[in-house]
Parts: sequence; structure tokens; C-alpha cells
Amino acid sequence: MLARSLNDFHQWLFFSSPEVARSIVIEPVHRDPEVLAWAVACELNERNPAYEGRWISFLPDLLEQIAADPCQRHLLAIPNRQHPRSELAAVCTAILRRGYVVLQGTVPATASASESDVFQVAMGDERHADLYLSASAVPNSLLPARIADGFIDWDRTKNPTPAPSVDVTSRFGIRNISQSNRQPDWRFRFSAE
Repeated sequence: MLARSLNDFHQWLFFSSPEVARSIVIEPVHRDPEVLAWAVACELNERNPAYEGRWISFLPDLLEQIAADPCQRHLLAIPNRQHPRSELAAVCTAILRRGYVVLQGTVPATASASESDVFQVAMGDERHADLYLSASAVPNSLLPARIADGFIDWDRTKNPTPAPSVDVTSRFGIRNISQSNRQPDWRFRFSAE
């Protein structure tokens, strides 16, 4: 989904829950920032039904509009500041912390540099990032898929979930062959992948 208006922002804010979730920031700005961020959000929503279509991107103009309005900042629990640039950074940080957001640009990248739950993508820039991509080496049509692949791998390392175990004794008909209570009940557990 692409948030284009304050109405979209309000709907996202109402339906999103502030949980421990990951977000993505892409820097520097690609030719069409809203297109790449939106394409990555769509790619993630399509790949995994568990995301339930929650991935969203914001137009840069909408972020500036939210930062300029004290009422909108209040919805994100951001106190008033004196500098518009710091307010934009605070808005980006607050939105990213809610999770399932893809932002692109220098301000979101700078604002999220110290955030551990934000996947940082650098487009041909040799700076600290979780994924480096060369826009000239990777065709535009493949960029969203590459970023989504990198994010999914990164997310698995950040939040490893134990694979469900399968009890082989019932699956293959293996029974306890012990004849006395002195021998243990043999059970074999394997990870299902």
C-alpha cells in the first residue's frame, strides 16, 4: 500500500499496532522514491501471507505534511521542536518504529541509523548498511525482489523462530520397545523445515 494522503496516514495509524516489527529504509533516493518503496512493500505483502498486507510506504510529501502539522505529530506522540528538519526526522523514526514500513531517502536513513529493527539498504553507497545494491548492476525490475530477499534473510537472523518439531515415533509407527520401567521411553525429534 502507498500512503498518499492524511486519510491514508490516519487509517494506517488506526489499524497498525505498535509492536516489535521491522521496517526498511532505502538510501540514497532512487529516481522515483515512492515507486521503489511501494514496490518493496508490495513484494513483501505478496510473498508472505503472514504479513496480512501490512507493509506500507509513504510519499515523501506526506511525511513533510505530517511533520509540519503539530496535530499530526501529536498522533505519533512527538513533542514540538523548533527545527522543521528535526521534526521530519522524528516523524520518520516514529513511523518506522511501528513496523511494516518502507521509507526511502536521506532523512529517514539518518533518523533510523541507530535503530536496530530497521533494515538499512544502500544503493551503491559505501556506508554502514545491511544490504548494498548497485542500481546500475541490478535492473530496476529486480530491485524490489532483491531488497525483499535481503530483508527476509536479515529478519530471520534477527528474530529466529524455532522450527516446529515432528514426533517421529507417531509419524513412522515407532513404538516404545522397552520391556521394563528401567529403560527410557525413546522419542526422536527432528526439526521440520
